[in-house]
Amino acid sequence: MNWHDQDNKKQRGNIDRVFVSPTEYYEIHHYIDHYLETNNYKVDDENRQIVRNAINSYSGSIPVKRDDLTVFLNNKFKK
Repeated sequence: MNWHDQDNKKQRGNIDRVFVSPTEYYEIHHYIDHYLETNNYKVDDENRQIVRNAINSYSGSIPVKRDDLTVFLNNKFKK
């Protein structure tokens, strides 16, 4: 699996639940919507863009673990 280029679409199930590929539009879009919903933020284009911009500033290592990214976003958007 080459995470530096893109997600391996053949990997599904547990591995796909652990990692998120920021280069795969559909995957990051799903993650952002899920993040907004589970944190009781309005799911709209404005909030999606805010979260997308925050993800772009994430300096963690690849592959990106969903849990690590969620912690990063929670710290960035503390209520």
